[in-house]
Amino acid sequence: MRQYATELFGSSGTSFRIKENISSDHALGMEFRRDLYLAYKELLRNIYRHASATHVDVEITVNRHAVRLQVEDNGKGFDVNSPTQRNGLANIKTRVKRWHGKAEWDSKPGKGTHAVVEMKHR
Repeated sequence: MRQYATELFGSSGTSFRIKENISSDHALGMEFRRDLYLAYKELLRNIYRHASATHVDVEITVNRHAVRLQVEDNGKGFDVNSPTQRNGLANIKTRVKRWHGKAEWDSKPGKGTHAVVEMKHR
């Protein structure tokens, strides 16, 4: 995950910080890891393509029952209730729903975006 962020933001001038809080040694299944990683990539790609952010904070929390991914940027934000023809947010919601989780965005134009993705692995 760190490598992907480095490759994506490295030449753009966008700084990022990744914080990990891992309180479980429970092995995550391959399909779970795949869906989590693809949701993560989509979140970062959206920031790279649309947000014009200069900084991104990522926090990953793993416990015995779930993984929580929080991504916050200082970009231009967007209206979360505005309809769109893009599939990115819908794809994230579909992946998360498969794991009885949730995906939420808090954003306002000009105020950046805070996204939370939670997926249950047990």
